[in-house]
Amino acid sequence: YEPVIQKGQEVLETIQTTTHLPWGMTILAVTLVARSGMIPIVVRQMKLVGKLAGIMPSLRLLKKINQAAEMPKVKKGFLMVRSGYNLIKHYKVPYFQLSLYHICYFQFFITCIWTIRRCTGTLDGFKTAGILWFQDLSAADPYCILPVASCLINVANMQRGITPENQDWLINRLRGYFQLGYILALPITSQWPAGIILYWITSGLFTMVQSRVLMNPKVFMKINPDLLNHYLLIHSREQPNNMANLVAQTVKTGEESYPRISEEDLVQKTRRELFTVKRQNFYQKMSSMALKRRYKI
Repeated sequence: YEPVIQKGQEVLETIQTTTHLPWGMTILAVTLVARSGMIPIVVRQMKLVGKLAGIMPSLRLLKKINQAAEMPKVKKGFLMVRSGYNLIKHYKVPYFQLSLYHICYFQFFITCIWTIRRCTGTLDGFKTAGILWFQDLSAADPYCILPVASCLINVANMQRGITPENQDWLINRLRGYFQLGYILALPITSQWPAGIILYWITSGLFTMVQSRVLMNPKVFMKINPDLLNHYLLIHSREQPNNMANLVAQTVKTGEESYPRISEEDLVQKTRRELFTVKRQNFYQKMSSMALKRRYKI
């Protein structure tokens, strides 16, 4: 990864030399421009999320069938992965495009941290580029104000959209672990150079504003009017449980009635039941919260 870090430092030095901005402002500007360039990827992902939501009933039924199957765990895992891949391929789900934003963001995050860390050790300008109480961007914040602010911003971003109605979603349970990770990592991040924390705060604030804008009802209704229902299908726990349990029990007991039920019929029945039970109530509740409380998911 050394060539990437070296190239990142060259880009930062070129921008700072061209604009004559202080190093702190250069970090802010590069972060804002780069993150703004990722917004079209986020919008594209919001439009395509319906394709992934469409196969979630099939994936959940597949999981139940897999759990009920009596075979070695390794073989069950292999069959689960292969079957899931075949479903994604059959329904032409653009999985790479749906993952592109997270791939780009992770790469940018790692590159920025290591590039700034390299700059703090090789460029003397970082020692006098700070403001207020953190005059030296190559040293840790002596009062730990920046690391604590960064931690609070990231925890707030992870908390965004978690409500009593969706706190059991897998993605929200994972967010809870990330929140704990940010807090536990605070003694480590408090030793990082202030220049890195400055980038992290800027990126976190950008994420907060981006989410607030894109998840405004007036905005996301133009991008994908059915977005909330798609999130329900993707992130909620197995729905409907009675249908999934019925299929699992049928496979486990080997009843003769199972071969007469096609996979397409099962998927369609699952989708109909899910939407008739959940869609209207969930959508009205979430829309009401969005409009009255400026709800963000």
